[in-house]
Amino acid sequence: MMDPLRGVGRRRRRIAWLGVAVWLCLAFLVLSNFIAGMIPQTQSALGAAVAECEERGWQADDLGFSRSETHDSFFFGKSAAITLRAKDPNHPATIHVDVSRPMNLMNWRVTGYREDP
Repeated sequence: MMDPLRGVGRRRRRIAWLGVAVWLCLAFLVLSNFIAGMIPQTQSALGAAVAECEERGWQADDLGFSRSETHDSFFFGKSAAITLRAKDPNHPATIHVDVSRPMNLMNWRVTGYREDP
């Protein structure tokens, strides 16, 4: 007759190793996100803002950088408010673009766009 409890120890070890592997993957993700958050990436936020302006009909060469405010959440996400000005004196405009990223490992996305004459 076969003992039903014979392989219980082996199953518990497998489950324990699976738990360790899951925790290691989560720790790696959090550590990677933390390190990515320490690297300044204002340029990529500006790139996302300029790309949004290009989608709305502006040429990148017609825009000049005015200012940027970045707000950090230490572990997860950042947001930035970027202000661009049109270089053409015949069509003066100030463009405000808000961008954010929920995790430091993700790309910037546009959350707001406004043009002031």
